[in-house]
Formats: sequence, C-alpha cells, structure tokens
Amino acid sequence: MKTFINYFGGKYRISAMYGPPKYDTVIEPFAGAAGYSLRHSEKNVKLYEVNTDLVAMWKWLISASPEDVLRLPIEFDHTDELDVAHGAKVLIGFCLNTGIVSPAKTKSKWAKEYKETKQFWGIGRRERISQQVTGIKHWECTLVDDYSEIPNQEATWFIDPPYQNQGKHYVHNCESIDFPHLAEWSKSRGGEVFVCEQEGATWLPWTHSKDVKANAKTKRSKEVWYYQKGE
Repeated sequence: MKTFINYFGGKYRISAMYGPPKYDTVIEPFAGAAGYSLRHSEKNVKLYEVNTDLVAMWKWLISASPEDVLRLPIEFDHTDELDVAHGAKVLIGFCLNTGIVSPAKTKSKWAKEYKETKQFWGIGRRERISQQVTGIKHWECTLVDDYSEIPNQEATWFIDPPYQNQGKHYVHNCESIDFPHLAEWSKSRGGEVFVCEQEGATWLPWTHSKDVKANAKTKRSKEVWYYQKGE
C-alpha cells in the first residue's frame, strides 16, 4: 500500500528500515498517517489517536467501499462546500498540500499544478485510495485522550510521537507530552517495541540510528529509534 495522506512526520517513506513486525497485531499509539502499518497492512492493526479529525478520517476509510471513494468530488474551490462525510473531507484536505498537520481547506499551488499526478488530490490519487480501502477493513481506529489509556498487550508497538525538539513547533499537543513518562510506558509494553525520534532527543537510550532521506527532494535527517524485541 501507499500512503493515504500527506502528513507531517509520516513514516511511510522510511518505514521499511524498521523491519517487519514479529507479532500478528500492530499497535500505533500516535497513529497519524499510519506509515508503518500501511507497509504491513495485512496485520491486525490497531490505531489510536487524540486528533478527532484523524480518527474520523480513518474510521471513514475503514468503512468506505471503493465506490464511496470514487464518488468523492475532484473539482471544488473550498472543502467547506463539499457535501461529504467529515472523515472524507479530512481525507481530501490532507491531500491538498504536503507535510501538514491539519487538513487544508483549499488546494496549494503544487496541488493545482500537479493535479494529474497521484501526489495530490485528483483522479489518480482518488483511484489509488479506492483500490486500497478494501485492504484495511480489518483495521481499528480509536479516539483516546492520552496514550496511557491504551491497554497493554503482546503486540508489535510502533510508537511515533511528535518529536521532542522538532514536533513542538508543528504539533499542537506536543508540549503536553511527559517524555520521561512516555519512555517508561513504552518500555513496559508487552511484545516488540519500536520508538521513533530524531537525533538530539534524550528521553530514551536510542539503540539504532540512520541518516535518511526525509522528503522527495534532497533534505536528510538523522533518525534514531529504540528497539525492544520482546519474548
């Protein structure tokens, strides 16, 4: 599968470097664009999110048929004029620009210029999404007030919070995260645990690092992650 939305900090581009899950269940406590789960979509995927827009979008996608997706409009000036479900409107909004943390209302200049590609909302992107929705029918997405509400269980945990240093500039709830608490909570998960961050973060003893291509152009970043293999 390819990514459904253009989300800031999405892990789809680099998700292969973490390796395949050892468990049949994959849990993403900070779901976002679910980049890791998309690469392993056949697994029993459980997404959790505090963002109501993202939860509405994932619930809509999980329940949508290919025909539902293909009925979504292509031509419009502003998403507020669209007579579609809120989750579908959020989906479209996240495809109108790149690297955003909330759904856009109007098409960016790039979305207008490259409307014939699958990078932005248009016929190609809509077609690709319609072909993918049947592959996530077994997924679940749950709205939570905080990651600590999520029940512990044996699974592959892919924990990708807003980054301690960079995320606070972009994600509205980042400053409320107690990173020392998140570190202990992450290490106490049952099964296999991946925790993602960027070089410079200090709240876990990072076990791996890699210089990666951060976007489709030339920007690179040093990604670090903590890995706990479980039983």
